[in-house]
Amino acid sequence: MKKIKIFCLLFLGLTSLSSCEFSFGGSSSSNLETSSESSYETNISSSNMTSSESSAEQVSSNSSNSVTSSSSQSSNSSSSIKNEIKFSCEGSFNSILVNQIPDTNYKLYYKLSSEDDSKYKLVDSQLINKVDNEISGIILGLKQGSYDVKLTDSKASKIGYVKNVQVQKYDQSGYASFKNSAGVGGYNLDGTIKTNAKIIYVDDSNKNSVEYNGKKGLANILNDTKRKVPLIVRIVGSIHTNQLKYKKFEPIKDDEDINSSKYKDMFTNEYETTYTNLDGLTSTLKGCKENPNPDNGIKFSEAGTKNGYYDTDSGFNNMYIQNVENITIEGVSKDATIHQWGMTFKRCSSIEVRNLTFSDYTEDACAFEGDSNDVSKYKYFFFHHNTINIGKNNWDVTYEQDKADGDGGNDIKYISNYTSAYNHFVKTHKTGLIGGSDSQLTANVTMHHNYYDQCSSRLPLGRQANMHIYNNYYYKCGTCQDIRANAYVLSEYNYFETCKKPQLTSSSAVIKSYNDVFNKCDNESKANIVTSRDKTVSNKNNPLGDGDKNFQKFDTNSDYFYYDSSKKVSDVEILTANKDVPSYVTSHSGSIFNIVL
Repeated sequence: MKKIKIFCLLFLGLTSLSSCEFSFGGSSSSNLETSSESSYETNISSSNMTSSESSAEQVSSNSSNSVTSSSSQSSNSSSSIKNEIKFSCEGSFNSILVNQIPDTNYKLYYKLSSEDDSKYKLVDSQLINKVDNEISGIILGLKQGSYDVKLTDSKASKIGYVKNVQVQKYDQSGYASFKNSAGVGGYNLDGTIKTNAKIIYVDDSNKNSVEYNGKKGLANILNDTKRKVPLIVRIVGSIHTNQLKYKKFEPIKDDEDINSSKYKDMFTNEYETTYTNLDGLTSTLKGCKENPNPDNGIKFSEAGTKNGYYDTDSGFNNMYIQNVENITIEGVSKDATIHQWGMTFKRCSSIEVRNLTFSDYTEDACAFEGDSNDVSKYKYFFFHHNTINIGKNNWDVTYEQDKADGDGGNDIKYISNYTSAYNHFVKTHKTGLIGGSDSQLTANVTMHHNYYDQCSSRLPLGRQANMHIYNNYYYKCGTCQDIRANAYVLSEYNYFETCKKPQLTSSSAVIKSYNDVFNKCDNESKANIVTSRDKTVSNKNNPLGDGDKNFQKFDTNSDYFYYDSSKKVSDVEILTANKDVPSYVTSHSGSIFNIVL
């Protein structure tokens, strides 16, 4: 595989990579015990999928901060094997990608290179998939080390080997891992699977029939508050649902009859019939008290008024996941996609979402929110290595007429300890909202190595939060960092290229900009541009609402932030030189399957 050299700042102990590929890991806020050997159960769908029970053998991590990633292509096979299988492997962060597999019925095995051949472990068959006539596989839950991979046909009459595939840990820098030793979701901090974690595989054929712990269907499984162990949900292929058939109407004016015949067709709109609907999604349309056509299965609520118009909102195709913790939702195939629906995690903790593509979502692609301003109660969220395409709402009749492209790519509020990293946002409109109003609090937010590709706004729009935004690439975007309502941002080593409004502040908000690059932008930055990392910038930030003045200097306080006070640098694994941000971020953002070494 092609290798791209990565230049990183070598700031006294920061990690430097010469070439790398990203996978994912996780953390949790529970008290579940972990051990050196993590056993897990694989649960199957009601379709023809098969399962295996495995144990994730862990290997001691490399103590060196300098990691060199290589995709070992060496293949050694016994001379007694008559029919050798040729395939290739790419070592990545906490995983191995396996390419050129001849058949989906082949079996894949792995072991530590230091172990003898009796230690080979079988990889679940669901992790071998055919996409666009190419068959590939992925081995997950690996700790940093050297691994051997074996591939056989169904009768083991043909065998192939790839030896010494190097696996490294991935970049978990940010608030999701700050003072959190347990790991987020279903994975430990070292990338291995948590003890007793449960795994289910979900595809479009079994999305409503998959069963686990007495619950049936994806939505019911995710909302199971009685589950006591970590849960890993692996998405295979694209999971679709229908949205409403396209209709375009002007907003209803305040003095018009909301049930007039003029708008009858709007309120009796129907779903498309392209796909099988995903059960458990919201289906509420605001516009009148009752549904004129109950047979269509759509719920209605009476619309309120705003700015002189009825707000005929289209709150549908959103999966609310509430009051649960320790969940990882991850894509495990090249085409793993959430299509025409989205997720909102409400009053949850320890949630990880990774390696997914979100497309044509009608509301939010993926949102996280707590409850009122008790932000410290709901914490540890890791949203990374996802591709978020533009949304699509066929029923945008809100008074603002601003939901045709969906209502948000990645919104958060009332939570703490959140990291968004290595995501690729593509032409999104309302991309990321932090706090839905000036009074809503959010604490401890990190956004790094995200690729904002021709996005319109909200990168992010942030209120009442302390935020660390670094090493993001803004390319041909509209309004980028839009910081309001006492929020305080440390923005460092970001690259803004051909953007209209790179940095805006209002309502006592402050951006402290250090070593950001502004290339061919239409307007100047409205940030406080500093030449010293530890310079104090006056602000009124107080994200926990407890009067703690130390948050006003959070970016230089190691009790509140991952800060190396002796070296006066942000204590992160990779701090890319600002001039190298475009090449590095474009090569490493989005799904792991699309990352270039």
